[in-house]
Amino acid sequence: MIPEARGRGVEVVRLQEADWPALREARLMALRSSPDAFCGSYSQERLVHRRAWRRRLRTGSWTVARSGGRLVGLIGMLPEPDPVGGPNAPFGTRCIESVWVAPDFRGHGVLKQMLASVEEQALRQGVGVLVLWVLESNPVATEVYRRLGYRHTGIAQPISVRRHWDVENRLMKNLL
Repeated sequence: MIPEARGRGVEVVRLQEADWPALREARLMALRSSPDAFCGSYSQERLVHRRAWRRRLRTGSWTVARSGGRLVGLIGMLPEPDPVGGPNAPFGTRCIESVWVAPDFRGHGVLKQMLASVEEQALRQGVGVLVLWVLESNPVATEVYRRLGYRHTGIAQPISVRRHWDVENRLMKNLL
């Protein structure tokens, strides 16, 4: 168990394939409580079959935060699907995605705990760089990531979110 997040009794746990119901529940909670922060939608992802949830756990590392048995956070670490820089991309790069903290737990160190756990996992796997994409319309998240050591790469891309266009900015953190 990782130390508590400011007295709230938060435990950060890496999920295994058999834990697919927890991944599904956390992801659906994220989409319900913060729909504008994600490209996916609750109505689509609630229909995803359990095989697909299990596959997500096989192809990436998924971590949840729990408090009193309640899921209060989610973070995924996956191989970068299309590494920026192609063959010149840094060796050992992983992408952070699907980051969510329950609204009543925001600002209490839960994200910091989850990122610390994922960063430790990455280092054990020989990963030296973590990247993530954050919506320009979410300056609060950008600032939190900046305080936790992530910096802008200068790379941005347009993205459609809920039938409107936004811009995603790529952030990165060198772990080594």
